[in-house]
Amino acid sequence: AYVGAKGGVGTSMIAQGCAWATAEALGQKTMLLDSSGGWSAQPVSIGFEPATTLREAAKAAENHDEDSLGRMLHKASDKLTVLGSGGEVMLEQAIDAEHLEELIEMLMIKYPVLLVDVSGAAPGLKKIIISKANKIVLGALPTVSCLRLARSLAMEIKEMRGGELSDISLVINMQGFAPSQELSKGDIEAAMEMKVASTLPFDPKLFVRMESEGIHMSKDKDGVEIMKSAFMPLMQKLLKVNPTQSEVSAKGDKDGIFSGILGKLGSKK
Repeated sequence: AYVGAKGGVGTSMIAQGCAWATAEALGQKTMLLDSSGGWSAQPVSIGFEPATTLREAAKAAENHDEDSLGRMLHKASDKLTVLGSGGEVMLEQAIDAEHLEELIEMLMIKYPVLLVDVSGAAPGLKKIIISKANKIVLGALPTVSCLRLARSLAMEIKEMRGGELSDISLVINMQGFAPSQELSKGDIEAAMEMKVASTLPFDPKLFVRMESEGIHMSKDKDGVEIMKSAFMPLMQKLLKVNPTQSEVSAKGDKDGIFSGILGKLGSKK
């Protein structure tokens, strides 16, 4: 489950980056689900027209209608699938917790890795997903105000999940956007009582361009560099899997981008 300490920390971008890394670099059959309904930016950033709503998808799951649900899915790549939702009205809750849970359970049957972006979901939906998720990725900015919220949220999650922080991975986004106001990695870890799992640089040109133009991160040279440095190591740790050359070769790595990445990773073993 992917959750942000507050709005604007880039949680959806983090979820999408992890999805691309999991599918394209780690070779895992992956489903990305955005639970924010009509507030979802996925249709633009991944490049599809909304084919359904979360409620319609949940109804198909409730009826065990795999054919209808299959038509609601968008195939972003050979190994990455996205639920083509986002057609909801924006000022109503898209789905209740019970039906979202049924939808998730059906998707988990076919997709070994299910990443759920809860950043724009109603609090009740966030709570049910976070309470049941195997792992949680918490996005935050390196500022005191954001980290204060991140710590409060982490403590709530800790209490909800039996007193454990080990299932929460802290991702610091936009490092460098306000250098004089940012905390160091050491100070962040001391304040949060957890390690920083990954850090993303402040690069508005790259991320805004990819989101606005629907550029797949795995097809962009700069995007691949971010995947290599931030998203792949995080997902390797969470999923306990390693990238393999065969996964890249099967796709035909014409530019040699992933081959280079995998070679560098392999040399560190």
